[in-house]
This record gives sequence, C-alpha cells and structure tokens, in this order.
Amino acid sequence: MASSEREAQKFDETASVYEIDIAIENNTIIVGTNGGNVTGAPGDKIMWRATAGTPPFSLAFFQLAPEPAVKLGARASARARAGAAKGHTDVAALARWPFVEPPEPPGGITAPALSFCAKLSGNFEPPTPFKYTIIVGNLQLDPIIIIDR
Repeated sequence: MASSEREAQKFDETASVYEIDIAIENNTIIVGTNGGNVTGAPGDKIMWRATAGTPPFSLAFFQLAPEPAVKLGARASARARAGAAKGHTDVAALARWPFVEPPEPPGGITAPALSFCAKLSGNFEPPTPFKYTIIVGNLQLDPIIIIDR
C-alpha cells in the first residue's frame, strides 16, 4: 500500500474520502466514475491514483471566480451576492490551493506521481469552486472541485 493510500485511511469519521482513478485510453485521460468532479466539505480527503500502466500525473489547481450578476433575484446565493457586490475579481490574487494538507508545492503544481492525497480546507466562504488540471505526459483534463458547507 502506497503512503498516500495509508494517508487516505487516516481521517475523521465525519469526513468523506473521494478516490479518483486516472487512466489513459486511446490517448485520452479518463478520470473517476463521473469525470473527476468533486463536491466536498472542509476536512474531506481526495485521493487521485493512476491505474495500472498509467504514467505519473501532476495536478494544478485554480479557484474559479463567478461572473457578477447584473440583477439579483430573491433566491440569489451568498456567492452571487458577494460577486455582485465586488464586481471585477482579480483572479490572479485568488487562492489556488484548496487543501489544508499537504502544503502547496512550489509553483502550485504537484510533482509527477502515481498517487496524491489531500485534505480540503475550510477557509473558503461562501462555498468555492476550484478547477484542477490533470497532466499526464502531453495530455490534460480539467475537472472541478466545489468546497461546500
């Protein structure tokens, strides 16, 4: 058992663990059961694993900024209200790393590996979406993580 798999087994009983397999088929990255998208809560763990025969992969993360609403309806979310109040968002200034552990690697991209396990941060209010890029050789795919409360 790899060290990241052992790490995924150590978690709070209230937390969820998401296991996302990464495979290459016909020169295409295949991720997870439903495309590698995750809606998790603070403290949840996500574990990415290369399937047998898949080369090492790297991951890069980016926080998504919503487009501000021109008019807010009565059911507008807290995120929509915050975005409308702010107007333009400097996306380069947004936090890129959605995890409390491990710490963000230099340059914000994980080193190539066959597995990677991380624990979602609770420092984002309102619920925050992150796009991540899976890089395997010259192939890339961009699923989404949403940290929801």
